[in-house]
Order: sequence, then C-alpha cells, then structure tokens
Amino acid sequence: MNYSVTEKNTTKFQNRQFVDLDLNFKRNPITNDVVSKKGQNAIKQSIKNLVLTRIGEKLFNPLVGSYVYNLLFDNIVPETTIALQTSIEDVINTYEPRALVNHVMVDPDPDNNGYLITLIVSFVNSPEPTAVEFFLERLR
Repeated sequence: MNYSVTEKNTTKFQNRQFVDLDLNFKRNPITNDVVSKKGQNAIKQSIKNLVLTRIGEKLFNPLVGSYVYNLLFDNIVPETTIALQTSIEDVINTYEPRALVNHVMVDPDPDNNGYLITLIVSFVNSPEPTAVEFFLERLR
C-alpha cells in the first residue's frame, strides 16, 4: 500500500487537526490524562517513530518500518549514508500520508558513532516546509 500526498489527499486533510499521544507519557496535572501532541508536532513524532521502527517489529503489520537500525552497524562510508537516505525517504513516503519529503540530509558523525538526520518536510495542512532533526546512534 503506497501513500503519497497529492492534490486529492491534500484537500481531504485540509481542515483536520492531528492529535497523537506524547510517547513520553507525561501526566496532565489538571486532567490526570496523558499529554497529547497536536498538529505538526504529532506528525513529526510519527515520522521519527516510522524511521526508528524496525521491519517486523509491529506484530500485526510486520512490513511497516525501515532498515535504519541494520544500517547503523555498518561502517560509516558514503554508501551507508546513501542507503540511510533512501530508506528514510521510502518509509516516510510509503507510510505517512500527512507529509511529503522534500529533502533528506544525512550527515555522518564518526566521532559519536552516528548520523545527524535532517528532513525538510511539507505537511498537508501547512504550505511552508518544516525541518525535522534527530540523531541516530548505535546502541550496544
């Protein structure tokens, strides 16, 4: 199932407010409920979760995920950087219909055994591109 952001999908999401649980599971002091993330922050969290999910990790949908964790243990060479770029772009374009990836930048950081990932993403409710950044590192 391949999702892409098109004009038809854009109009479908135009007036929707996106809400998701904050995965830190902080408690709202007033309602004693879990704090929620809204709008672009919910989509950013979803993008990061898709990138960090391994293929086969979701029990009832084992095809969702990326090969990012497998690539983190390869040598830090240009081929690995390109493979990371492709894997990240593919998983977001395939499984996140609320975002359109404009550009993926993968900067290797051999001193810290990881990569700085910067995504330039357009959200369906917002015309201007937004940057999503996170650091991927090997954990032993």
